[in-house]
Amino acid sequence: MGTIQNGVVWTQTNLKINTTNNGLAVSSATTGGGNFIISTSRNSDDGNGFGAWEPGSSQTIDAGGTVLANVRALGPTGLSYTIGGFATSSYISALGDITMNASGTAATLGAAAIRIDSPFTSYAGSVNLNATTVTGAQSITLAGAVSGYTGVNLTASGGANIGISSTAAGVITSTAGTVNITSNNSSTVYGVSLVGAVTAPKVVITANNSNAAGKGVNVTGGITISALNAGVTNTYATAADALKIQSTVGTAGITGGINVTTTAITNNSNGGNVSFISNGDITATAAVSFATANTTNHSQTITYDTRTGNQTSQITTGAFTYNATG
Repeated sequence: MGTIQNGVVWTQTNLKINTTNNGLAVSSATTGGGNFIISTSRNSDDGNGFGAWEPGSSQTIDAGGTVLANVRALGPTGLSYTIGGFATSSYISALGDITMNASGTAATLGAAAIRIDSPFTSYAGSVNLNATTVTGAQSITLAGAVSGYTGVNLTASGGANIGISSTAAGVITSTAGTVNITSNNSSTVYGVSLVGAVTAPKVVITANNSNAAGKGVNVTGGITISALNAGVTNTYATAADALKIQSTVGTAGITGGINVTTTAITNNSNGGNVSFISNGDITATAAVSFATANTTNHSQTITYDTRTGNQTSQITTGAFTYNATG
């Protein structure tokens, strides 16, 4: 087990941490090893602009067990965890769960409490990122791929900026679990905004934005519901959502309750439903496809629901196709 407490910025490059039994990089064939734990807090009022934990170039972690990070940043930068110089060579890989709990303040810079530019990969567990921010800070920004075999859980609370966002490189995947994305913020922008693609057997996205001008969920990178769940057909034996996007905004009927555009939504599950629920507008013009024949004993549905909104709530949809077999 590796443990670091009251850590500081790692400025050296090519720092490699490995706790696997064989000393090799983690993969699906890894047999196990030790855990890696870090707990660190930093007052960024010292003027150097670094975060509480800021790996530099080519600083990698391969954990044969789990990874647990508790990080906190105070002062104007507000960076709890971020890749130094936004390097793409400083990954974290683990056989078990990767969990990061972060908090930050950003009085001036408005940076994210957690910013990921390199892959986070759990080969047999889940990736869990939890961020709490205040003032103008974002909570979680993904500019690198996140993959958790048994699931990916992203949770953001507080802050007056986007709660959870991704760039095109911020791809989110799970082989055998649910991708859960939840943001609770108060901002004039979206609670959740995803440019990166999402792929999993099940996806649940929830945004609660209490600002009167605030928006809910924006998805432009597309979502794919997997045909297989850990190699087994992804079948919903009873009626349930394979994809659920839900938002509650501060002003009922406002534009931007849910915005799903540009890239297609593809539902490859057998019998899984798709639901869009908001008290604001729903603009879902991205093409939606139910690509797999439904061989279950229940109907398969797509739902657009603004019943919690008001008479100004609008629903705008795009092309819908389905496999007519079954």
